[in-house]
Amino acid sequence: MNARIEAVLEAVATRLGGAHGDLAVERYAGKPEQYLLTHAEGALLVMFNGSSYQPSQSASVAQPRRLKVGVVVVQRTVTGANGALARVDGVLDSLVGHAPAGCGRLMAAGERFLHAADGVWWFGVDLECEALLTAD
Repeated sequence: MNARIEAVLEAVATRLGGAHGDLAVERYAGKPEQYLLTHAEGALLVMFNGSSYQPSQSASVAQPRRLKVGVVVVQRTVTGANGALARVDGVLDSLVGHAPAGCGRLMAAGERFLHAADGVWWFGVDLECEALLTAD
């Protein structure tokens, strides 16, 4: 079964919502630094960051695919038990090892500081899962 981008993003958002119910969890396709945080604590933004493919090794079309998912942590505090840094770890704890339909287990690919302004901090968490793209 081919991994479907929408299904993978929805699975990630659902899992994050269950583990981080005190935050807003949203699918987001814009520039993270343009997100307007209205939640009292923070938000987790689930984004599609693209895919990469390897050449098919057989006569039939069956290409290994690396699907890239981003989660942007948007928090009003950076340190402490509910700060952005703790939330970055919480996102990793919630998602690494989880296997959305059609994909292998999610693996951590990196995290980074994105932006800070007006008392709000943005950090990016990058994850990847392996899938196989096959022709009908």
